[in-house]
Amino acid sequence: MTELELNERLTKALSGDAWAQNEIGVCYHNGTILGQNYEKAMEWYQRAQAQGETFSMVNIGILYANGCGVELNYSTANSWFRKAIENGSAFGMRLLADSYFYGRGVPQSDEIGIRWLTESATHQDPCAEFFLAEKYENGTNGLQKDLSKAIYWYERAGNHGHEIAQYRLGCFYIRATGVAFNPYTAVKWFKLSAERECKEAIYELGYCYNVGNGVDHNPSEAVRLYKLSAEKGYNQAQYRLGLCYRDGYGVEKNPLEAFRYFKLASQNGMNEATLQLGFCCRDGFGTEKNASVAFSHFKDSALSGNILATRELGYAYECGLGIEINYNNAFLCYKHVADNSADGWAQNATGHFYENGIGTSKNIENAFKYYQLSSSNNWCWGHSNLARLYENGLGCEQNYKLAYELYKKSFEGGNENGILDINRLVKSGLVQDDGTSGAGNGTSSFGDNSTRPTK
Repeated sequence: MTELELNERLTKALSGDAWAQNEIGVCYHNGTILGQNYEKAMEWYQRAQAQGETFSMVNIGILYANGCGVELNYSTANSWFRKAIENGSAFGMRLLADSYFYGRGVPQSDEIGIRWLTESATHQDPCAEFFLAEKYENGTNGLQKDLSKAIYWYERAGNHGHEIAQYRLGCFYIRATGVAFNPYTAVKWFKLSAERECKEAIYELGYCYNVGNGVDHNPSEAVRLYKLSAEKGYNQAQYRLGLCYRDGYGVEKNPLEAFRYFKLASQNGMNEATLQLGFCCRDGFGTEKNASVAFSHFKDSALSGNILATRELGYAYECGLGIEINYNNAFLCYKHVADNSADGWAQNATGHFYENGIGTSKNIENAFKYYQLSSSNNWCWGHSNLARLYENGLGCEQNYKLAYELYKKSFEGGNENGILDINRLVKSGLVQDDGTSGAGNGTSSFGDNSTRPTK
């Protein structure tokens, strides 16, 4: 509200306009231009309600419910909400519903609360429609979870301009939650919400341009929208911008900007950004190389539950990067990742530590178990180590055929040394050149060692 608009409303209020009197009360209530003064807010609300202005009745109730300028009194607040309801106030219905949900001045009752919230929503209060949708989505306050009813009420709230409802609808359609996947409808809702400056919707719209969902693929437009969302403090957008500047996606590659956005996102609670800060400090990307600071970021991210950060923390402990070497801590980190993810690298490392007694007691059966897990997740060194155990009968029954097949997988997965192992098995006569048991001609179909590419 401008000062000119305020003066116009003040003139009308002094002339007895009830709506303007309520607006002046709101200005004193919120401290808009006039400065916060609850007593004067009450004075103007009382003038307005005396003429039957329903919003002023609700606002008086809010003053009592919060103890603003008057002694806190929920019962009196509810009396004013009920007076507004008698005049058809959907806003009053919603606030009375809250009183029943939380037992403020009335006995707590989800049933009565839902009844008043539904009544308010039926009278097209956008916030009531939104809250009712949330309760159906989550199955709270005595309602059964019902996504179809949640979407119905979100759509009503969205059509009445509720930006968070619009954002939620976009998420439902883009993620096919309770509705069929429809990126075009998702984009429609994200755009409506973004126009109301919802930072989450601006980000989601940017991501649609990023991947070409419901709109033409446009990386530069994605970056523009990410920036708008990031400026509003949304950590997802800040993190995504860091990735864009890191990789030169939709914008010129800029390590300094990448680091800056990762730092902003991390400060705003984005765990993945803290991990990226660790990589930046470790590699000297956009900042000075500093192994100790990198270790600190990896540790912070790992303690917040980031699995990849836990793996990097283990590697730092193993190699002494920014911290003294501690094989036991390295083992514990690797094992945690191995047990809680499909990370073949960490599973192979855990097997290696068990096999060699590094940071833990030597245990060939456990080594076999983790090499098996690593191989099942298609890690080439997991294939190789599991093959070696089968070849030598360590922690398992000796099986040359399986060893051959696993060495072959390891070689095909990028382990160049796999050809040496294959040729050794064939030339020793332990398997034929097709991997079957028994003596062969001593030549592998993969070629001689002399043809193996060097690293």
